[in-house]
Amino acid sequence: MIYKQIMFGVLLGSMFLTGCTAKNDMLRDQIGSYRNYINIQGSIDKGVYTFPNNTFQFKVPSLVKPGARIKDYKDKDFRGGISFSDDIGTLIRVEFINKNIIKGHSDREILEQSSTFLYNTMYKPTKMKVKRIYNNFIDDKLYAIFDFPEGSTMAKNNKRLNAIRGSVFFIKDNNLFIITRQSSESNVMNAKYNDIPQMIQMLQNDLRSFK
Repeated sequence: MIYKQIMFGVLLGSMFLTGCTAKNDMLRDQIGSYRNYINIQGSIDKGVYTFPNNTFQFKVPSLVKPGARIKDYKDKDFRGGISFSDDIGTLIRVEFINKNIIKGHSDREILEQSSTFLYNTMYKPTKMKVKRIYNNFIDDKLYAIFDFPEGSTMAKNNKRLNAIRGSVFFIKDNNLFIITRQSSESNVMNAKYNDIPQMIQMLQNDLRSFK
């Protein structure tokens, strides 16, 4: 119970990065902004974002402009994150929480319960009928993939396109990190968007952008 309360507070605090709640979806509400927006407490130098206190670094992904958005948050040095998005469906975020506030759990248990909590508490209750379609360890990292019917940050004919969101959960320097990205249906071609091996490969590429 204590663990669930802690994780709920953490994920609730970073809800604007999650981009999916039953009543509020700030990332989806920004679609069609046709403007660039950067609001960060960290720094960007030579295409690399650095979180305050150098907690982590992440290579800034290619974003289509106008409409590119970069936003981070920081909460008392024990949690924080950054989100990258644009108007053509790009959505990548990095979040962390200091694992030391989660007592009595092994690293593997922390990763497993974090994935389950994200699905059961933040995704499953939404109106988009989200399903977890993959949840498995590769090496010491947990990969989870969620199907989002009509949950894309893109729309066609005033209807949201389908999407999947993949997350990789891992521990580094006593922090639990979660990297999440979205893959959407194309609004110009019938490209396959829900390829699980492809999503895993993209998340592994994101890990190479992380330090």
